Amino acid sequence: MWKITIGICDDDLEIHEELKGICQKFLKEIKVNFLDFPSGEEAIEYCDRTKAVIDLLFLDVQLDGIDGILVKEKLLHNDMVQKIAFVSSHVESIYDAFSSKTIGFVRKPIERKRIEKLLTSTIEEIDANPILAIQDEKGETVEVAVEEIVYLRAEGSYTHIHTSKEKHYVISTKLGEVQKQLQSEMLLRVHKSYIVNMEYIKSFKTQIRLEETELEIPVGRTYLKDTRQQYYDYGKRRVLRRL
Repeated sequence: MWKITIGICDDDLEIHEELKGICQKFLKEIKVNFLDFPSGEEAIEYCDRTKAVIDLLFLDVQLDGIDGILVKEKLLHNDMVQKIAFVSSHVESIYDAFSSKTIGFVRKPIERKRIEKLLTSTIEEIDANPILAIQDEKGETVEVAVEEIVYLRAEGSYTHIHTSKEKHYVISTKLGEVQKQLQSEMLLRVHKSYIVNMEYIKSFKTQIRLEETELEIPVGRTYLKDTRQQYYDYGKRRVLRRL
């Protein structure tokens, strides 16, 4: 990964400069595009009107106007923001700040090492999210990121791809070949006919229930022990990255 877009939403301009300095020094071999938002309203407006993705948004909890928690809620289902790191002196807000996009919480005054850890985590997650280029029903090339895939299902020599955007694609590639192409730690083979994205697992017993769908995915008997361990290990790595 050679470039990253970082947004900073804080009504204290000194915080903007401090965060930029830390990021530029740490990411000296990566091209960094900074976006400044003095208010939550401006961050929301930007995400509503643009197609330029923010890889990491540093977000203050207490802002004039809309506060950071409400900004997070409004951006939770907006694809223009991938990850959020809250910045605040109010530690009691940490529980309200948590979400599927929240990658961490930074106390003020800002600790350089904490920012560097969050940047490392963000880069690792970006690199772990490969893109699958496929053709849609119109014959046009569509890029699908691993994090958008909820599950994949085999049907003979074809693979059905179901995404979080409620889109369904069929490609003339066997499931095993698709798995080799993507090679992502998010994807878990649970059956000879199914691969699921662990980010979307709601419950895991002898069947798997996923967010975004009411379908229950069967877990093959020969897969059960290994997949449970892989799911546990994945969850552990995910938590450790965000501490």
